[in-house]
Amino acid sequence: MSLQNTMSALLSRYETLEVEPVETPVNRIGFTIINRFEDVGLLGQCIRVTAMAALTVEAAHQLELAVVEALNNIIEHGFKPLDNSEIVLIYTVYPDRVRVMICDQGSPMPSQLLQEPSDVFDFDPENLDSLPEGGMGLALIRQSVSSYHYISDQSCNFLILVKLR
Repeated sequence: MSLQNTMSALLSRYETLEVEPVETPVNRIGFTIINRFEDVGLLGQCIRVTAMAALTVEAAHQLELAVVEALNNIIEHGFKPLDNSEIVLIYTVYPDRVRVMICDQGSPMPSQLLQEPSDVFDFDPENLDSLPEGGMGLALIRQSVSSYHYISDQSCNFLILVKLR
């Protein structure tokens, strides 16, 4: 299936979930990568450069950080090693916001992870032994975007990141 057909099918499926009102975007672009860490940095750079046309430089960097963290979590926790599945990312500009929809077919994320408040940034920066070794990705995502949604149905996981303009 072509990326255009994949994007159309994913958008149609997402719209039936009624998470957001359906409205006409200003611009939309899609990306697809194989679930490999090697591709995450390049896609993050693409998102940052693309976002700079719609957001402030700072907001574009924050969105890049959220996307990179999300992709790393999807690849690390959602797929078995050597499983060459695709991850589709749909970047959409609306008059008041930018939305990044990340779609994968890996293992779903436990729903309580996105709902749990995180105190991972509650550490003494002067004491290197107090730095957390992991678990900061979701907290970074939460702090980098205006809102987020996670939905999983039988065939696809959707992580939606929204940054207000």
